[in-house]
Amino acid sequence: MWYWCKNHFSESIVNTNFQDGIKERNFYNMSSITQFWKFAETVMIDSIYGKSENVTHQAFVLQDNKLVGVPRLRQVRVKNDSCVVRQSLNRSTEVCYESYSRWYEDTKPFGPGNGTA
Repeated sequence: MWYWCKNHFSESIVNTNFQDGIKERNFYNMSSITQFWKFAETVMIDSIYGKSENVTHQAFVLQDNKLVGVPRLRQVRVKNDSCVVRQSLNRSTEVCYESYSRWYEDTKPFGPGNGTA
């Protein structure tokens, strides 16, 4: 069941394209805050809540799941020493980031204020 939900989430949200000027983008190739908000206001909202004006189904998310509370976004970071750069690539890059997992999550304070929203 979890695989189906995760796969459906990926197909419905992160792999869905949106129009950014003349270029199509998706979650993986955004590079600015403006692009993120365009994604959030179109793909993400439409995928989570649906495009229907039918208010009787507003509590359902991704057509099947019951929404309890409000959706919440969070950002997680990966430690910059989570993998090793091969010797042959040292000239091209100095930092390597492993794919996210809780073992590689960076929980140190980051950025101005180091607080929460």
